[in-house]
Amino acid sequence: MKTLSILATSVLVSAMAMSSAHAMGEDGMASTTFIHGMTDANSDGKISKEEFMKMSANKAAKEFMMMDMNDDGSVSKEEFMFAMTNR
Repeated sequence: MKTLSILATSVLVSAMAMSSAHAMGEDGMASTTFIHGMTDANSDGKISKEEFMKMSANKAAKEFMMMDMNDDGSVSKEEFMFAMTNR
């Protein structure tokens, strides 16, 4: 839970420094990509809570997979410390 809180906090800090560029979304529709891959999927010029939560969940899942080095579905203290010191 602490890992998710740390990740969410870092995503929020990143969101404060947004700059935009147009790109194609996963669905082939135009979307606006903000700094660090934050995507405004409907290109309305802002990131909704739903867009943010989807992006946060995807990022958290990727981070978790990278930390779970033995693929047992959990992150031990040792795996967590290794991930934090070897970024």
